[in-house]
Amino acid sequence: MIDLRAFIRKATSAEISLSNPLNEPITFEVFFQGEGLIGDPVFSLEPKSVGTYSLVFSPLQAGEVGGNIGFLNEKVGEFWYDLNLIAEENPEVMMPMLECELGKMSHHFIELENPTGKEHLLDFKNSNPTNFDVIPDKLVLPPFETIQVRIQYSPTNLDVMESGNIVFENAQIGKWRYYVEGKGLVPTLMEPQPISTAVGSSTSSMLSFKNPFKEPTSVEVFMKDEDKKIFSLLLKRNKFNIGPLGTLQIPYSFSPDTMTNSAATIVVKMTEQLQWKYPLRGIAESTSNVIDFHFKTRARKPLEEKFEIRLPGFQELFEDDTFRYEVNVLQA
Repeated sequence: MIDLRAFIRKATSAEISLSNPLNEPITFEVFFQGEGLIGDPVFSLEPKSVGTYSLVFSPLQAGEVGGNIGFLNEKVGEFWYDLNLIAEENPEVMMPMLECELGKMSHHFIELENPTGKEHLLDFKNSNPTNFDVIPDKLVLPPFETIQVRIQYSPTNLDVMESGNIVFENAQIGKWRYYVEGKGLVPTLMEPQPISTAVGSSTSSMLSFKNPFKEPTSVEVFMKDEDKKIFSLLLKRNKFNIGPLGTLQIPYSFSPDTMTNSAATIVVKMTEQLQWKYPLRGIAESTSNVIDFHFKTRARKPLEEKFEIRLPGFQELFEDDTFRYEVNVLQA
């Protein structure tokens, strides 16, 4: 009896020793039976020699089954061995702890491999969908390929360990099991919020703030470092109650009057310690003024004229200011 033990989608091997007592080369026909067995169909030995045949066991489904392998040669006879094939689920993978500021997200990337020649659809179970997401939510494994999956963490507590178990499963190729954990940190500076419009005009945008906690809370919203003429909050009040994991929409406007970049910060304050600061980056753009200039002169006679071009957004110009220009001449 030969015991072969392996984790699913992994491989192990058994080395089987055979001898050739004859003074001539011989070749064995090899027959084996059992799920997940891989080996050559023939095995040759030189005269008066000993060789080792390698039988690979690479199971796809967990369980314990029997099998056998036989070596047949008409001159030296046949040799049979019983096999005890043990396939085990892969151990759960302990992922490193993620640390993430409240209001932000952190993630792991994992790889799932399809060792078969068929496409497979994976199901997954997530014990903590509040804090952990699987992206994408539809998982298809192409034949003999590996896909990358993102496990995303969103904290809902401060300095508290949050954990979960995520299991990917397919009836034909088994399970992948992961233990994930994360911890929320005090928020600092959030991602910049860009906004742009033409000089002399106004535009608005919306900032979404999500209450990261599973309990209702109250927040105060205000703007700092702002130019009152350029940025403004479009709110009738500045204090709000937000439900558990609820979202607050914060509208604001941007109205540049000069050709410069502007900055401000929207602050969502829950306590003195918990404040979310969203930098605003205002980009003033030049308005598109299409002006046609007409010039008339006789052929082969140069014409020189001075004309003025207005540059919207510039309050004053200096001698060392430089500009690029492009002349498009339309054919008559």
